[in-house]
Parts: sequence; C-alpha cells; structure tokens
Amino acid sequence: MIEVKWCVVSKGISGLEGAQEEPIPMFSYLKSQNKKMNGGVLPEYMNCYALMEFCKNAFVITSPITINITFDWDKKHAFIDNFTQHFFDSFFKVREEFGVDRLGITLPPRLVFFSDESVTIETMPLLVLSNLSPLHNKLSFVTGKFNIGKWVRPIDISGELFNGVSEINIKRGDPLFIVRFQSGDKEVKLKRVYEDNKLVRAMAECADLKIFRQATPLNKCYELLDGFLRHLGFKNKIKKEKK
Repeated sequence: MIEVKWCVVSKGISGLEGAQEEPIPMFSYLKSQNKKMNGGVLPEYMNCYALMEFCKNAFVITSPITINITFDWDKKHAFIDNFTQHFFDSFFKVREEFGVDRLGITLPPRLVFFSDESVTIETMPLLVLSNLSPLHNKLSFVTGKFNIGKWVRPIDISGELFNGVSEINIKRGDPLFIVRFQSGDKEVKLKRVYEDNKLVRAMAECADLKIFRQATPLNKCYELLDGFLRHLGFKNKIKKEKK
C-alpha cells in the first residue's frame, strides 16, 4: 500500500477546506451513478475486467462550489457570478496561447497530491459517463502526468473551450475530472492533510521553475529540485540516483 497525501490549495481564501469533498474512488462512483440511472441495475460493462483495471487507484474529483461562467470571445474575457474578483484572480485564468480565434480557461478546484514514495499521477477528463460532467462538450481537457514523489505541484483544470461555447454552469458535487495513480501492484490510500509553510514553498518552487528553466524535461526538473525538496522533508523514501 502507498499513502498519498492530498490537500486543498486555498490561496489564502477561507472556506474552501470545508467545501471540498473527498476524492471518490472511480469504480464506486460509476456504480452509484449507474444505479441511479438504471433503477438499481448495473449495466453489463461494469463487469468488464479491463474497466476494473482502469479504475484501479483512480478517483473522481467533484466541484466544491456552484458557479456560472460566461465568456466574451471578442474581448477574451471570462465572468463568474457569486464570487469576488479576488477569488477569480486566484483560481481562474483566461488562456490565449492556444492560437488565433481560440480560447482556453483554467478553473478551480486546485489540489495537490504528494507522497514520500515514487508514484505517478495522471489527470484526465471523466471518460466514462462523461455526460454527467458540466465540462462535457465544453472544454478540451489538457491532460498530464508526473511523479508526485519527486514533484510537489498543484493540479487544476485547464483546457481549450470548444468553439462557440458561451457558458459553463457547474453545480456543487458535479464530477469535474479524474486523478489516477500508477503505483504498480500497490494500492493507493489517500490521506487528507492541510497546507503549511513547507508545502506552500514546495509547490511554489515546482510550479515556478518553468519561469527560469523553460522547456526542461521533467526528469531534469526532478533533479534540479531534489535537494530543496529533501531539505523541506519530502521524498523521504526515495533513494537518490547514483550518477
């Protein structure tokens, strides 16, 4: 068994810790949703061994808030209701780097997963029962993966808006994306923790290294921050590679 710690990245905004629900094991989520849709009867595909294997160590992340987002493509602006400008500036980013007449967005929640051991995290959209997600047919999710034993970096939702999308309406509890862990035959157990100064420093260094070392391969990034992360108390069970 591998323990993976996780916490909410609050950006100094109170209330988010209590609002964010625990990640839900993916297979359990699919079972419960299918039962709701089928009067308690599971579809045959839920017995598929390949699906079971895919769902191993995979978790569904749900939205902690209800929020409505509208887009102005001409001005390349996004607008939200119910929340302050400070909240928008902390968690949202309108992205123009996709190209001409293309628009992207970064959305909350922002979470961090990390471990003392070597384990890779993958982020991806909800691939089964995708129609349950408010992002389905709205946003092309930018996926990624990295070793959370060697890299302490927050994750969130970033992607390109499908052309012409004028709004995204998210309700509290809606499924937003999947995190999946590659840990060999070991089961991943999640443990919730809370932000402290060491974690904030580690996240900042990992997230901002790209400012000074652009287009650097991840393995090199792991090496560059190995000493710093060990100094803060991370990577306790990961042996240093011999050169």
